[in-house]
Parts: sequence; C-alpha cells; structure tokens
Amino acid sequence: MGQLAKYLAVLVAFANYSYMIWEGVYAFLYGGFMRPESGVLTGKLGPWSSLFESAGINPESILSRCIFILWGLVGYFLAYRFAFEKKHSFIILVLYSFLSMWYMAIGTAASILCLIFLTAYIIAIKMAVDDQSENLNLQ
Repeated sequence: MGQLAKYLAVLVAFANYSYMIWEGVYAFLYGGFMRPESGVLTGKLGPWSSLFESAGINPESILSRCIFILWGLVGYFLAYRFAFEKKHSFIILVLYSFLSMWYMAIGTAASILCLIFLTAYIIAIKMAVDDQSENLNLQ
C-alpha cells in the first residue's frame, strides 16, 4: 500500500507541475495565459491572478510566466527526489504541495490529492514499522 501511495503522489505531482510548466510556456508562445471558454471565469485568468496582483505582480507579465515555469521545474525536482527517497524529500514535497495550492483550481485540487497520497504513504510506512517492532517483541 505504501509504494502505491508513493507512486500515485509522484504521478499527481508530476501532472500538476507539468501543467504549470505548460501554462507558463503557453503564455510565452501565445502572448498570454490560457483562459476558460465557458463558465463563470469565461475569458478571465484563474483566481491565482488575484494573488499575484495583491503581491504587486502583473499576472500577464513575463515575471509571472517565469514563476509558473520555475515553480513547475522545482516541483519536478522535488517529486523526483521523493521518488528516489532522497534525504528530507518527503517533508519538503509535503510543504511544496501545500504551497502549490495557490494555483487555483487545478493546482489546488492536484496539491490536495498529492497530500492525501503522501499522508497514506507515511501511514503505511508507520504501520509497517510498528508491525516489525511487534514481531521483534514476540520473538
């Protein structure tokens, strides 16, 4: 169960950060970010743009495009480190997934899903360690 949760967390993280990179590259190639063609936000940027504006960053600027690409690349790196069990990679990916919730709504949903899988992973690891300890005590 633990390995499945780990693989799913990495898969969701890669999907999330791939989408962020794609959105940044798209903005460079086509002169702006993707916008919904229907629904409440038709023709508008996502809710993340309000966060950028409150931080003094123009959501259509080159800086915001670079932030998307860089954020995605760092996410790739952290998911890779977790996949190969590098030191401190679990807690760093948990924190980064939490911080990635600003990218509403796709990034928020993917980050929550990633956090669920990371939680399942750590619970499975703890249960396995507890089972080993119990087996040692019985012998």
